[in-house]
Amino acid sequence: MNDNDNIEFMSDEELREMEKNFGFDICLNDEERQLMQEPIRYWGQKWQEWIRDFYPTEYEILRGNGRYWVIPRIIDKEAAEMRNNLSESYDNAYYHTRPDGSDTLAVIRWETEKGNYIDHQISSNVVYGRTRVDE
Repeated sequence: MNDNDNIEFMSDEELREMEKNFGFDICLNDEERQLMQEPIRYWGQKWQEWIRDFYPTEYEILRGNGRYWVIPRIIDKEAAEMRNNLSESYDNAYYHTRPDGSDTLAVIRWETEKGNYIDHQISSNVVYGRTRVDE
């Protein structure tokens, strides 16, 4: 899935309209209000799919209170931070095992292993670890 597929942007006007329809402020703080200006990216979309597919009751609650559109943006932010941190720590721990550029396939395997490790950590700790409706 491309980062640009199914991106949901929300303008200030759309956010105010949504809050008016809900009858309350769906954003808990200014940071969340700012996040609503960002698109829902890959990891946020994964969370939305997961909640919709495996937690139908929570899905309805989250849609009903508006958090269904806030939480994925928080997840995207956390995932980006985690990706940077994990990439740096992985390099610190394992860069000495990275093959030199003379063996392209070995470098590709090393980079793929690193990416898979990071994606797994983000999936299990950020995306699939978030099921509570009170976040």
